[in-house]
Amino acid sequence: MADGGVSFSPFARAAALILLLVVLAYLPALGAGFVWDDREYVWANPAVLSGRELVQAWFSPTSMSSFGNEGVQFYPVTFTSFWLEYKLWAANPLGYHIVNIALHALNALLVWTVLTRLHVPGALLAAALFAVHPVEVESVAWISERKNLLAAAFYFSALLAWVRFVGSGEARSYVLSLALFAAAVLSKTIAVTFPLVLPLIDLWQGVKPSGRRSWHLIPFFAFSAFAGLLNVHWERSGRDLPVYTIAERIVLAGQAFWFYVGKLVWPVDLTTLYPRWEVGASPSQLAYPLAAAAVVVVLWVLRRRITPGPFVAVMFFVIALLPVLGLEPFALMKLTLVADHHQYIASTGLLALFAATVTVVLGAPGAAVGAIPILAALLFMTRVYCLDYRSEEELWRANARVNPVSWFAHYNVGTLLMQRGANDEALEQLRTSLRLKPDYGWTHANLGTLLAMRGEVDQAIEHFREQSRLAPHLPEAAVNLGIALSLKGESGEAARQYERALRLDPNHVAAHFNYGQLLESGGRLDEAIEQYSIAVKLAPDNEDVKGYLRSAIDRRAQPAS
Repeated sequence: MADGGVSFSPFARAAALILLLVVLAYLPALGAGFVWDDREYVWANPAVLSGRELVQAWFSPTSMSSFGNEGVQFYPVTFTSFWLEYKLWAANPLGYHIVNIALHALNALLVWTVLTRLHVPGALLAAALFAVHPVEVESVAWISERKNLLAAAFYFSALLAWVRFVGSGEARSYVLSLALFAAAVLSKTIAVTFPLVLPLIDLWQGVKPSGRRSWHLIPFFAFSAFAGLLNVHWERSGRDLPVYTIAERIVLAGQAFWFYVGKLVWPVDLTTLYPRWEVGASPSQLAYPLAAAAVVVVLWVLRRRITPGPFVAVMFFVIALLPVLGLEPFALMKLTLVADHHQYIASTGLLALFAATVTVVLGAPGAAVGAIPILAALLFMTRVYCLDYRSEEELWRANARVNPVSWFAHYNVGTLLMQRGANDEALEQLRTSLRLKPDYGWTHANLGTLLAMRGEVDQAIEHFREQSRLAPHLPEAAVNLGIALSLKGESGEAARQYERALRLDPNHVAAHFNYGQLLESGGRLDEAIEQYSIAVKLAPDNEDVKGYLRSAIDRRAQPAS
């Protein structure tokens, strides 16, 4: 700009626009809290609380296996980011949300940079759509999905380095791409698809396959295969995963493909856990994978007549989704077959295709004008959806509204209501959850606790017996049943339940403590003191247990009347 004016580079203008869009869209997420498994990932994660445990998380993957039903979580790069942040703001969710939003802005900027380097029309529009699209909310507003954001940042950076390597042949760009790819996989395993994308980049750039290029790809594929197979092993080890035939898996993959396309095109009724559908291999259901395959074949045939762009974009979308299409079962499938955060990386393929098509058809000025209402609508929807993440209870209430057959959502709402003393509504939610899934032991446990508090001890015992039947190796189930039997005055059977709990876990504090209370009430003071003493050794900071021990010792010291 002449006359002393300030000139901004295209990069600076793009960065400013993307940052503005992300801030406007995700400002409500700054008020979000910790939800679902954020506790396990952040402030109750040994690798975050201890530097020694963090080192172990890097070099002993199986040590990170206490993530509920998710099994081994080998995400050392993600855990390292949480470890650094915990040093700064401990268990304050605001800092984590700021970083998540900043990473999303970075990823949008990387998408623009990669598409620009590849000379894809409408690159900035694609990045802007990615910045504000509501299907990305789950990855940004949910702290645990930091792994998604980091994996994407390294993934797109690795693509950028690969594009530079293809153009220049620089060894350092090649090594950098390989290192960034490894970092992406160590952030989240879904990034193992990266090597399959590289031939697509070559196709788009018109680079012909060669023996030399094949050698360049070998290290990428080798690392990808190793990490992928290791993850499959961990997923399958000792896990009760859904079982589908090969035909059903193919059908499921086709259904999931069209589900994700649908949510990108029409992002309404977004939620954490979507309704699970029945998977079969009927002719009508086979139409889903056949239609998806037909799209890919048609675009492949037309790649020379028009441009390879549509084929590359759609195949990028498919490849990035491969680990989560259901071809290989994973733990979350027990609750939902699809999830928005699964398409965080993949969505950029179809968003780029839409942006490029609009730009080619309407021209850059026309596309910019036409995009304004679309971006405004998506931005508004994202802001509204962020509000669901303000608290755990709001998240699961929203989930139950969108997916009323989600037993897990009703269970979580009921449990949270129970914790804050709203017992009547909690009872209603837990009964709804039990109706939808009668074989979940913890629903029976919580219902039993609520009914016992209401004085309905016989019904409580029924629920605790059912929990014990469903989870015979769970000491908590035996303790719950023992407490209820004690309330009814059935001391003998209650004692047997406490003893069973202690056989299952000799270090179970609640079993020792409640058994001590039962023994004390029966006048067996010495035995009660023994149980209290063990409980105090196991939980030295528990003031209630120490108080009962002191009281029992004082009673024993009193002279007999």
